[in-house]
Amino acid sequence: MVGIRISPILKSGKFNFDCPGPDSACVKWSVSGGEFGWGAIAGVSVKGYFPCIYREDRIYKTNYFQNSTVKIVLVSTDGRLAVSNEFKLSDKFGHFNKPEGPDNFILDIGNLEFKKVDERILRDENKLLNYLGLQQLEYDVEYSDE
Repeated sequence: MVGIRISPILKSGKFNFDCPGPDSACVKWSVSGGEFGWGAIAGVSVKGYFPCIYREDRIYKTNYFQNSTVKIVLVSTDGRLAVSNEFKLSDKFGHFNKPEGPDNFILDIGNLEFKKVDERILRDENKLLNYLGLQQLEYDVEYSDE
């Protein structure tokens, strides 16, 4: 299939455009220990992130690229964090907007729990990245004069 995919960007953030295609995998989980405020799935093997989507019955879902190693990072309304261990997504198609079934696999990673984090960690970028188990990568792009 050849063509162009057009998608609106509704929120500011960092976006990953290097893997075009419909090869999405879906993951779901529940959360305890606080009220969900914000969350994202962060790519470890394929860099990028997507926001988490709240669904019925306090089940959260999001998509990412199939076979990617990822982490879930959540923030509660009172500033607690919930961070999953790294896990690998399925090689099966899945999307949060479709009903779960044989043609729409949704990986269930269970419950994530919000925990209070020492304020010294929250105020220090390197300590926070270490706590989250994530890296911050910076890139310089040099454009040719052509």
